[in-house]
Amino acid sequence: MPVRHTSSFRSDLQALRALAIVLVVSMHAGVPFLGGGYIGVDVFFVLSGYLITERILQELRTTGRFSVSRFYARRMQRLLPGLLVMLVATWLLCSHLQSPWVQIAQFRAERAAALSWSNVFFAVRDQHYFSSGLQSFAVLHTWSLGVEEQFYLVWPWLLLFLLSYWGWQRPQARASGTAALNTRRMVWGLALVLVGSLYLEISWIHTSFVEAFYLTPARAWEFALGALTLLAREQFGPRVAGSCQGRTARWVAPLGLVVLLACAGLYTSTIGYPGTWAVLPCAGTSLVLFGRLDDAPRALQRLVRSRPTQYLGDVSYSWYLWHWPILLLGQQVWGTSWAVRAALVAASLAVASASYFLVEQPVRKLRIRQSWRILLPSAVALALMGTAATSWARQAQSLAESPQQAPFLVERLDVPVIYDMQCDTWFQTDKLTVCAFGPKHAERRVVMLGDSVMAEWFPALYKLYVQQRHDQLLVLTKSSCAVQDTTYYYSRIHGPYTVCTDWRRKALAYIQATHPAVVIAGSTDYAFSRARWIRSTRKTVQALRKSGARVVLMAPPPALGFNGLACLSAHQVWPSWLARSHSCAAPQRARVRRVDRWLAQAIRGEPGVRLLVLNQVVCPGHVCRARQGRQIEFRDALHVTAAFAKSRTAQIGRLLQAAGALAGPMS
Repeated sequence: MPVRHTSSFRSDLQALRALAIVLVVSMHAGVPFLGGGYIGVDVFFVLSGYLITERILQELRTTGRFSVSRFYARRMQRLLPGLLVMLVATWLLCSHLQSPWVQIAQFRAERAAALSWSNVFFAVRDQHYFSSGLQSFAVLHTWSLGVEEQFYLVWPWLLLFLLSYWGWQRPQARASGTAALNTRRMVWGLALVLVGSLYLEISWIHTSFVEAFYLTPARAWEFALGALTLLAREQFGPRVAGSCQGRTARWVAPLGLVVLLACAGLYTSTIGYPGTWAVLPCAGTSLVLFGRLDDAPRALQRLVRSRPTQYLGDVSYSWYLWHWPILLLGQQVWGTSWAVRAALVAASLAVASASYFLVEQPVRKLRIRQSWRILLPSAVALALMGTAATSWARQAQSLAESPQQAPFLVERLDVPVIYDMQCDTWFQTDKLTVCAFGPKHAERRVVMLGDSVMAEWFPALYKLYVQQRHDQLLVLTKSSCAVQDTTYYYSRIHGPYTVCTDWRRKALAYIQATHPAVVIAGSTDYAFSRARWIRSTRKTVQALRKSGARVVLMAPPPALGFNGLACLSAHQVWPSWLARSHSCAAPQRARVRRVDRWLAQAIRGEPGVRLLVLNQVVCPGHVCRARQGRQIEFRDALHVTAAFAKSRTAQIGRLLQAAGALAGPMS
């Protein structure tokens, strides 16, 4: 006879919630030894599948009926108040701390979050290279809430169908009470969901990685695993507990806990998660749920039942809501030092606690008998939130188009013309697209090879070589593709950037066959190790030398580290005291000069190869600024504007002349 769970308080589930939220917050705060803290979201997914299935079965077994409307009402009563308060507070903060054109995207994201659609919103937005980076969204974390809400929408109907609940499925079901529940069919149905969804996720991770990460069909297996864990515990839990006088059973949950901690410590952002990598932390969560930490060894039980652990479990949902916007917006204002991040984590927990006690708990304790008394106000609140977000976006649009903000809107789109010409195909294809500028039969050909950071200097190189010397300039660029001959993980596609490797091989072969006079090659800092920089750079340089060209290797220019254009634009809406204290500048990172030394070492002994260092062009005095004088330099955290690149033509020309890469007098 299966054990029937009740809704009584369970300290082990609170402890699991506490662990999950600590992992997520630690990862977002940049704790170095918890780079895999993102598995906390998967813990929540499996736990949700377990709990929601338990509550549905409990109601069916107790009353013989299940009210879907009451289920939705309880979900709204539990989750919506805290979410709406967070969204309104985030709107107020964004409207005073972010530039208007960033606000436009933020408010659209908030509307999607209120409607439980943010996972789809971010999945679509993640496809565009020059769109605002997803990490700049204060409600990015709500993608997982969107997945959960979509799960809540479908799950009761699926379970009722699998249980043959309706009379049209099984006429005697409504009359025979508990015996009518077809749990065997439910197990097979959930197993099918698990296998099918997991297969879909693993397939998508290689072909449609964004969908695999964000969309509910690829995550449904995690909820199904939670439900199956519940059924397995009901069926086999007593037998396992009775085996070996319970000694073996005591270590099931601790084993799962070890698996979770190992994944959090060993996983990184470069493993192509979720996919098959998600199986291990989800299995660990299943073990914890099956074994129950309440039955674990006494020392672990004390930790599980301790007041701090239980408290973090209580406020886990609220802390999840608040931690990301406070971390993101706080770091935009006060920087990213360890002290700042620690203070922001503490502040987010304090705000979450206030939200929990002042908003969530009072609403949750309201006893409302009719479901419509919750569903109707909830629908009205969501409609008002969606309407308000649309209105806020329109107001931000008007502000962005104001005379004070107009220059920033123009500079956002100030990219080299090669992007309009489709010269750069990003990660979509390894097809080599060569864009030629200047006389077709020019005496000299100059090749420009690299990623988007190399491409940003096109206006200066076009003026130097095409307009002043009438050479032919051949542009070969691919965004996020290093010129260094190596294959590396690319977070945008959640896997090895093999498209870049194949494209680079074709580009090098093309250059060798073309025999240009000069090749200028370069890219940004891809965080390679010293050995990898030297080895991969040397391979590229040796391949380029086979063309007979003079090779100029551009060292990675310094990056600003934050969106400079957004910072300058935000100054227009910041309080005056805050604008005066924030200069939109940052010291040049020490790593820049280390990479310069590694590249110099890589090309040592290679005749006809010179190193081009633009540090003083980009960050004079070793300080990077969003604006140099009256001219805006950075249009984001990494790229300079086309106008700035063109204005530095003379400086770059002198550096190229010193490298022997210019022929004829400079005008």
